[in-house]
Amino acid sequence: MNFSIDCAGLWDTTSAPGTESPDFTYRNLIDLVYRQSWKKLQNIFDIPYSHPTPTKLPAGRLVLYGLGQTYRSRLSLQNARAALTFERGLLEAYMHAQSPVGIIVMDRIFADVKMELYAPDFSSKADADGDADCVTGKPLSALGYSPAVQISKNGVTGFVQTTGSGAFALLMAKKVLQEKIVLFFTVAQGADEETALETVRRTLSENVELDLKLLWQGHRKWWKAYWSRSEIELPSVPLERLWASATYFLASSSRRGGVPCPLQGVWTADNGLLPPWKGDYHNDLNLQFTYCHYLTANHLEEGMVLLEHLERLFPQTRKFAQRFYNVPGGCYPGVMALDGTALGGWPMYSLSPTHQIWLCQIAWRHFLYTNDLDFLREIAYPMCQQAAELIWGILCRHGDYLYLPLSASPEIHENTPAAWLTPNSNYDLALMRWLFQTMPKLEYELGLPTDSRWIRTLRNLPVLAVNREMRLMLSPDEELRESHRHFSHTIAIYPLKLLKPSEETDMRIIRQTVDGLERLGTKEWVGFSYAWMALLQAICRNGDKAEYYLTLFQDVFTGPNGFHLNGDFKQKGVSRYTYRPFTLEANFLAAEAIQHMLIQTEGMAFEVLPAVPASWKGKRLSCFDFRTDNGLQISVMRDDCNHVLVRCQAIYAGEWVFRNLNQTFSLNAGQVKTFSYCA
Repeated sequence: MNFSIDCAGLWDTTSAPGTESPDFTYRNLIDLVYRQSWKKLQNIFDIPYSHPTPTKLPAGRLVLYGLGQTYRSRLSLQNARAALTFERGLLEAYMHAQSPVGIIVMDRIFADVKMELYAPDFSSKADADGDADCVTGKPLSALGYSPAVQISKNGVTGFVQTTGSGAFALLMAKKVLQEKIVLFFTVAQGADEETALETVRRTLSENVELDLKLLWQGHRKWWKAYWSRSEIELPSVPLERLWASATYFLASSSRRGGVPCPLQGVWTADNGLLPPWKGDYHNDLNLQFTYCHYLTANHLEEGMVLLEHLERLFPQTRKFAQRFYNVPGGCYPGVMALDGTALGGWPMYSLSPTHQIWLCQIAWRHFLYTNDLDFLREIAYPMCQQAAELIWGILCRHGDYLYLPLSASPEIHENTPAAWLTPNSNYDLALMRWLFQTMPKLEYELGLPTDSRWIRTLRNLPVLAVNREMRLMLSPDEELRESHRHFSHTIAIYPLKLLKPSEETDMRIIRQTVDGLERLGTKEWVGFSYAWMALLQAICRNGDKAEYYLTLFQDVFTGPNGFHLNGDFKQKGVSRYTYRPFTLEANFLAAEAIQHMLIQTEGMAFEVLPAVPASWKGKRLSCFDFRTDNGLQISVMRDDCNHVLVRCQAIYAGEWVFRNLNQTFSLNAGQVKTFSYCA
């Protein structure tokens, strides 16, 4: 029986050769694109990503020998504990919610079981670049570390492993009780072997001495409080499971005081390879979608993990803006290591100056949901302000309008010269329009004078490009004409909400754009495309199609453990991609789509059950304590006779419009208003 062990924040942050080169600059990138010097451009900006570092690292493996060949397993999402029932007895395992320690509890019948901790095999001296693909993962041996040092002393066993940027240690201790055998294990990293070992030894000693019942009670108490913050009940078991799984993944991989959830969270594959895409932070849709559902689901603490980490990176973002773009402000690279450094990669995306605006939008949404002025002042405003400074510094005027020197739309035309679209792509334009539209709002909330640059810039940006059929285009002179996994040209619809469903013209653009994506077919879609389409269908108020795409996503693109595996690995014919690299962002996007089926807002107006499938009529459904971006906490309950009860509690004082009944009401902070009607 193998237990794969991972640790959030376990990275080798050694810079890739080339990313510190004097040629690695925005000015040089612009020059090479305009000169059409494609090979040189790739060598400078793309090739560094093929280097094995920076990368997320696996921590190791605990192997138990002699448990038995057959067993039944069950993971309780409510308690975050796995139970494995063998012929001889029961084994239960959980990662403690309040302490960085794993606990395995076995019946005493397993006293003869042998246990061993194994370090990942980093040791062989392979070619650092090798032939393996970063998408599916290079061999761990590409890192060429020295072998781990084994530890065995005073009943504690394990190893310490030196990496390119420090060290990490994994240790285990055994405790024999009257009826149970308990294994404790923990992993930690440090600047050197001694620091890492000191941390894990302290964690082990603190937990081994505690009463097992008290440990379990503390763990259960934490998870009970977590699940009490919001809840849903749906007629569709697959959709209810999708939402619950994503909410569980969020708590398991995003904890206050830690690091944000990267592509695979804390589930780096234990297969002798580096994680797909090196487990990095893609600051386009990947990180945005990973943190898209936490606010409505009322899990603010877990979202703050990302926002506080981004705050810690402010010095690095300013350094990168100055070195790469040679302008004031700050920039989070499009493809980013844990410490905020650029990894390189397809340059039109990995080095896009607009990707970071997605992160700014997460910060602004967090403020809208919380009304936390300290957060706005210390994190959201500086993040948005430095992004605005950078974009303002690189925009160029041509005629009446402002344009970026280079523009793209992820990941249209892949990594080819055609990927450089005529500026401004709708993707870049939507992000810039959102940013300069939002900056005066930030300054108003903080009582700051409005910087006139933001208003002038917004006025001088072009409008979004639409074709004769009122569909959003890729750029002013190009339409999407073939199936593609990324719907990047649609971000004005979601998450930016620049297009308003209540406006007739805007809603026509939304529906025509979504219809156009469907007409092009799903051949080039991957898992996140289906979750994304479900959300767009919910915004179009089409509950039947939202359910259809979510059900396909759950059936075709998720494994038995609920993880999104990106490709049509079951080969059901819904995508030409049949691989199975694991990433988490689509799980959270599916949860957000479900939330949009239940509640949608626009300004101070809101609507409940806006995209409920016809098949759900006459069936019970509910959501409890969902938050909205207009200052409400809403619970909705519908019985099997279609009677609906809506409870609204004000997070801050305001006036709202309940569109289902076309009623306007006012509340002070903390006050409650209920509505009852028959749907």
